[in-house]
This record gives sequence, structure tokens and C-alpha cells, in this order.
Amino acid sequence: MKDSAVEREQDAISSGLLKAEQTALAYGSISISLAANLVNSTILAVLLWPVADHTTITCWWLFSTAISLLRGFHAWQYRKACPSVDEAEVWLNRFRLGMYLAALSWGVATALLFVSDSVAYQSLLAFFVAGMTAGAITTLSQLWRTLLAYLYLPIVPLIINLSMEATTISWTMAVIIALYLLMMTGVARRAHDTTLQNIRLRIDSGLHEQALEKSERKFRLLYESVADAIFILDLKGNFIDVNRSAYERLGYSKEELLAKHISDLDTPRYAVRVPERMALLMSQGSATFEAEHLHKNGDVMPVEVSARLVDIHEERAIFSVVRDLSERNQTKKELMQSEERFRDISMSMADWIWEVDAEGRYTFVSGKVKELLGYEPEEVLGKTPFELMSEEEAARVASSFQTIIANRAPIINLENWNRTKDGRDICMLTNGVPILDERGALTGYRGVDQDITERRRSEDQLRKLSRAIEYAGESILITDLNGVIEYANPAFSQMTGYSVDEAIGEKPSMLKSGEQDDAFYQTLWGTITSGRAWQGSLVDRRKDGSFYSTMMTVAPIMDEAGEITHFVAMQRDVSEYEELEARFQQAQKMEAIGTLVGGIAHDFNNMLAALLGNLYLAKNAAKDDPDMIARLNRVESVSQRAAEMIAQLLTFARKGKVKMVPLPLAPFLEEMFKLARPSIPENIDMQLDIADHELLALGDETQLQQVLLNLITNASHALEGCAKPNITFGVKAYHPDTRFTQVHADVDAEQMALLYVTDNGCGISEANLDKVFEPFFTTKEAGKGSGLGLSMVHGAIKSHGGAIEVESARYSGTTVKIYIPLQQPDEAKPVADMALMEPEKQGAGEGILLVDDEALVREVNAEVLQEMGYRLFTAEDGIDAQQVYAAHRSEIGLAVLDLVMPRMGGMELLQWLREQDSELPVILMTGYDREQVLPAKSTPQKCIVLNKPVDITKMSRAVHAMLEGE
Repeated sequence: MKDSAVEREQDAISSGLLKAEQTALAYGSISISLAANLVNSTILAVLLWPVADHTTITCWWLFSTAISLLRGFHAWQYRKACPSVDEAEVWLNRFRLGMYLAALSWGVATALLFVSDSVAYQSLLAFFVAGMTAGAITTLSQLWRTLLAYLYLPIVPLIINLSMEATTISWTMAVIIALYLLMMTGVARRAHDTTLQNIRLRIDSGLHEQALEKSERKFRLLYESVADAIFILDLKGNFIDVNRSAYERLGYSKEELLAKHISDLDTPRYAVRVPERMALLMSQGSATFEAEHLHKNGDVMPVEVSARLVDIHEERAIFSVVRDLSERNQTKKELMQSEERFRDISMSMADWIWEVDAEGRYTFVSGKVKELLGYEPEEVLGKTPFELMSEEEAARVASSFQTIIANRAPIINLENWNRTKDGRDICMLTNGVPILDERGALTGYRGVDQDITERRRSEDQLRKLSRAIEYAGESILITDLNGVIEYANPAFSQMTGYSVDEAIGEKPSMLKSGEQDDAFYQTLWGTITSGRAWQGSLVDRRKDGSFYSTMMTVAPIMDEAGEITHFVAMQRDVSEYEELEARFQQAQKMEAIGTLVGGIAHDFNNMLAALLGNLYLAKNAAKDDPDMIARLNRVESVSQRAAEMIAQLLTFARKGKVKMVPLPLAPFLEEMFKLARPSIPENIDMQLDIADHELLALGDETQLQQVLLNLITNASHALEGCAKPNITFGVKAYHPDTRFTQVHADVDAEQMALLYVTDNGCGISEANLDKVFEPFFTTKEAGKGSGLGLSMVHGAIKSHGGAIEVESARYSGTTVKIYIPLQQPDEAKPVADMALMEPEKQGAGEGILLVDDEALVREVNAEVLQEMGYRLFTAEDGIDAQQVYAAHRSEIGLAVLDLVMPRMGGMELLQWLREQDSELPVILMTGYDREQVLPAKSTPQKCIVLNKPVDITKMSRAVHAMLEGE
């Protein structure tokens, strides 16, 4: 393939040179051709002028002359341009075009200037054409196609015209001219072949000379420029020729070196061996050996000599290439030093140096492997790295290593866990480079392993610490010594509203709220700059301007020398804790009040029970005196109102039970208006606004009545000194919106009633708005309020599953909004109080065991029950009751027990009675809140609980029902 390419290149060169020679020959003889064409065309025109058409002759002559002039112009351009070989073909084509036009002009002459019926002029025309075509063979022999065109274009039309004369002479002439054409074609072919052969011979000769000259130049250039010294010696050892490197390396001039013998260059110990080496060279034809040559200045130069016998100009000679070994020997020496240095370094390094072959087996390991893994180097050689790992780690690393090997890539910071000889795992950081042979094939890797176990553990600990700080719920800041923030965790952004980027570069003073004075911050700064930690609480300001309470710890960060480098601050938002603490204090306060109220309610209910019982007895005694009955009814009404007040106090203390019944709100408010109007000063304009008349709520009428009375009373007090005092209260439907559900998340109702009380009085200051529902809080003068009104209102509304809001501003009036859930009318099922619809039930002499530690209550209730027709057996406590029951067991059909008594309470006595008679019905009575002392789910079977004071009619119904087993 290589020879073919060379041949194609040589053919291309020959072809170019051939065209150049053809072009040069063509333009070299163009002057003769142009002169012959002009002369012959002019003579022919003159001779034919008498017999041919003058216009035709003139046009033809001008056409022929113009072509000649154009050809002459091209010839002038050619000589001026002196075109290169590559440009020869362009100029050759131009020449051919000119010759085609010239041939065409003579073809036109034989076609248009042909004289019919005149043999003389026909012969004249044939003579001129024969002369022109014969001359063309001489000037155009190198261009075959152009020569043929010049032969055939003029002669063929002449033959045709002669053939058309149809005479014997014209036919004879046509045949002769045709034979002439054939003969001239053969002559032209031979002339063409000869010319081309001569041209090619000249080209080949020139190319050979150029190649020879080029080869000699290359050899001389190579000979003189080669780095090694070249000696050409005769068979006796005398110098014939040397190259530049030879004499320059040895410090001689060329003439000085050529005057020496080869033995003159050798040191004495090598000079004596010259005859021996010459004999070896003569016998073997070639030899390679080392020697020492002397520099002109006496320096010794180690050399390697490669000598061979050659023929130069038919004479035998010695051709020697002498290579200076100084650099190689120095390199070898440096390599040995480098290897020794490498061994020393590998032994002193803390890292383990290794080398593996293409199969990954260790071919070299430094002695450090014993210190790191516990193996002797000999134990590791021949093993793969994976044999020094656990199975899981080997599988993990192998996948990464296969990718690295496939790409012949370096190993960069590859972490892997190696197992030591004693079974421990240590983390190694591996770096290595591929080893490639001269063909680029991978032969192995060499590199270094560094023990990073401690660093890895430190990094893991640092990473855990960093993540802990990042995910900490507390805000953490790190500042420099000047307090400039260098780090802030995400919790800082969540707490303050500032992004981390906004905080970096700022100071914590960006959070100052103004709630702390300068002395506070001076104390803080003095503490931390002295190397101590500071801890305390403060109020900061968020990005949006809102304040928040925080517990903060600031501590200095010190370096190894004990110098402070930074400060770290940790903040915890305690706003929620403060709120919870406030709620806890409120709950404790309410618990204390509830305990107080519960105790008062018990004693008061016992007194009311005795009072209502005596009223019942008095009414029975005075049933024939209407006036007395009326007076006693009024006393009974007041007593019942007192009982209701006790129930309100229990509700306020979160200890009372709400009596929820379906309550139409429009009629309720209309009745409230009538009830409240007389108690409000006449100068106050009071209005009722009912927007929706069909609203039905599930509520305690007494509680809601008390709520509205409290609010209306408070509103009237706020109107003192007002020019046009006004109170408006009303109701409308309300659908909770997003704001309401967010503020009152504990309220769960889709439809609510909004009851409101509005006044245009003095209003409530912003500082007091958050305190209005606290027990005992009041802004009124002494004697004008206890501070329990709004707190009781709040408790009552919460017991209804509702919410309450206060909107007010100083001197702009107040609106109190009450939200309570609605009940659909078709879902309401009012239940009538049996005690109000049916008369008292009378007994028939049944025996009842009545037990109560309050003597007055016990005596009154016993007398009331006796009035109803029952026989009574009384006891003052559980112990006494056990004796009474044991004595009259067969006579007792019902036990009425006080729940809380000394020595033995009602529940303990009930259990004892049930042990005696499991079917004995029991009524428990208590002056405490029922749910507090006995939740409904804890009530035993065949047992009911009544709250003191008990309505007499209700008690009669309960006694009758229990005795009858209803």
C-alpha cells in the first residue's frame, strides 16, 4: 500500500511536469505559427479576391487575423506570468482553445471560399490548406487532440466540397486529399509519440537528478546533525571522514581529527585493545563495544561504539557510530540514588507506599504496612487489596475500582476500610496513578495509603455537631470578638424573621427592642469578655417589629492557648412558656376559687335545703291563709334564686353543671330586655336589635340570663358622665370565618349565634383588655364591683362550647361579642321538667332510712317526708345508720343518704347496705357539685343523686319512683 501511494505521488508529479513541458513547447513555437497563419491567410485572400465574394473574404480574413492576435496576446501573457507547474494546465487549455479557433478559421475558408467550376482555384485552396496542416505537425506534435483538430477541421470541408462538384477531376482531387489526410494522421501520430517520449525522458532524467541531489542533501544533513559521533575509517584505523558531533564533542577541529589514528582517541587501557577489536570487526563484519575517548583537554568520555564494515566508492571502510555514555551513566547513577532515596523516604513516611500489577496484586509494599495493618511486607506481597478488607467493604470498593481501571484513571482520595491483622478496621485514604508500558497498556498502579481513621472520626463528630446545631430548636449565633455575626442556624431565622444571609455581617444589636437599658448590655458584655458565660432573659424585636421573650446564654469560645476567639449565643423563645405559665397561674387561681366556692356551696345548700323544707311545711300549715301563702311563695322564690346563684358560682369555678335545653334566642332576648330595663338608669337609651328571629341555641337559660345582666350592668357603669348614653344588645346568625377558627381553635361549630352588648361609654384601655376576664380584676371604685362579673361570663360561655371577644378603645365605647353554637329547630327536643308538670307524690307508710350529718337538714327532711305519708328512721352518720338499719331492716324500703359525712360517708354506707340487701334503692343527696364528688358514670345501679337544695316536688317524685322501682 505504501509503494502504491509513492507511485501515485510520482505519477502525479510526472503528469504535472508533462503538462508543463507541453505548455512550454506550445508557447515556444507560437510565434512561427502566428506568422505563418497571418501570411498565408493574407496571400490566400489576395489570390481569391478576383473570383470570391469580397465580403466573405474580408470577414474571413478579419476573423482569422483576430484569432491570431488573440493567440499572440495569450503568448505575451504567458511569458510575462512565467507560470508554475501547477498552473501549466490552465495555460495549456488556453493554448488549445486558440488553436481550435485557428483550425476553425481555416475550416471556414475551405467551406466558404471554395470556388466551384475552377480547378485552378480549387487546387490553390488545397495547396494552402495542405501547407498549413503540414506545418502544424511540427508545432503541435506534443498535443494529439489539438493536432487532429487542426488537421481535420480545414481538410474535411474541402473534401466535402470537392465531392459535391461531381466531376472526375474534383472526385480525383477529393480522393487524393483524403489519402493525404490519412497519411498526415499517421505521420502526426508518430510525431506525437516521439515528442512525448522525448519529453518524458527529459522529465525522468530531471526527476532522477533531483532525487539524487535531495538524497545527498538529506544524508549530509542527517550525517551532520545526528547527536552521535560518526567515524569513517579505513581498515588501518585512519580517519576518512567525521561528522560535526565527532570533532565538536572531542574539542578538535575537523582537520585536526582527520589527521589522527583511532588509537590516539582511546585512553591507554583501551588503546591497547584496538588491534583486537579491529580483528573482531574484520572477522564478524560488525561489533559493539565500550571504550573511553580522550577530550582534547584531557577529560575522559565513556562511549559505546557500534562499528560495521561498508563499501564506499568500491573501497572497504569502517563506519562507526559513537554514543556518549556520560549522560546515561549519570542517569543510571542518579536512578540508583533516587531508588535509595525512595527507600529511605518510604521507610520514614507515616503513609504506606505500594505498587500492584495489572491483576491488582501487590508487587511492592513499604515497611509502614506493618505499623498500620500489623502485617510483614512479605505477607502482603501477592495479595490483592480486597483480601485486606471485610467482604462488604471489598464489594463496595471493587465496583469503584473496576470503573477506575476501565478508564485507566488515577485513584483520587478513595476512602476504604482495611482490616488489620488483629481484626480491627481502620480507614485508609488511597491515592494512586496508573502504570502504562510503552504501548500504553496498563501494567498496574502505584500509590500511597494514608491512615485517616482518627480524622474520619473527628469529621463524623464535627458533622454530627454541625447537624445538631443546624437542626436545633434554639437560635444559635457565632460572632467574632467585635460581635459581628459569622454564623446563624435556621432556628434563628424562624425565631427572628431575618434570613441567615441578612444576619451574616450584622451584630446582634439588630434585635434590640429597647426593653433593656444600656447597663444590661454592659453587664452582659463585661461578663463574656472576662471569659465567663452569661445567662438571662430579655425581650428582643423580630424583623416585623413584634417583640418576643427569650432565655439566652452567651459564652466565649477559646483556642488552645485560652484566648477568646469568638462568642456563641443560644436563644430560646420563651413567649409560649410565659403564656403557659400565666395560664397555669390562672388555673391555680381558679382552682383556689373553686375550692372556696365548693365549700361555701355545700354549707349554703344545706341551709337552703332546711329553709325550703320548712317553707314547704309552713305552706302546708297555712294552706287556708292565702296572704301567708303569698308571702311564703316570695320567700321560696328568693331561696330558689339563692340556689341558682350558688349554681352560678360553681359554674364560674368550673365546678357546676350546666343545664342545657333548646333555647329560642329571640323570645329569650325580648324577655331579657323587659327584665333588664327597670335596673338601668332612665337617662340611658337602651335598644334591642334582633336580626334573626328563628335562631335556636342549646343553652342554660339561667346562665345566659346572668351573662347578659352582667354585661348590661357593666355597660351602664361605663356610661357615667356620657352625654348621650346608649346600650344596644341583640343577636344575629354568624358563620365562623378563618380568623375566628384560628383565634378560637377549641370551638367546633359550623353555625353560631352572635349575641352582643354595645355601649358608647369610656371604653377599656389597651393595657387592660387582656385582663378583663381575670377573677377579681376591676377598674371600678371600691364597693362598685367585685371583679368576678366578666370572669363568670367567660366561664359560662366556655361551658356552652362558645367564645367571647371584647372590642374597645379608650373613650370610644365597648362591644362584647358572645358566640354560642346553634341547634337546628328540627333537632330540638325540649324536655319538660317533671317536677313542674306533675303534683307531689304521696306515700303509703313505706319506711325510709334518712341519714344526714346536718341535724337541721335531717329534721326538716324527715318532717317533710312524714307529711307525705312515709315512716322515717333517721341517723346522723354512716356508723349510726348501720345500727338503725340492723334494727329495722325489714321495715326499710328506701335509703336517703347524705354523700359527705364524718366517720362514714354516703358511698361507704351505700356499699354496706348493698351487702345487706343488693336490691335496696338509694337516693344520694349532696350540697357539693355532683360531678365533683360522684361522676355520673360512677353512680351505682338503683341509685340516683340529687343536689341540695332539692325541690320538694322533685324529691317526692324521686322517692315515689325509687320505691315503685320506676
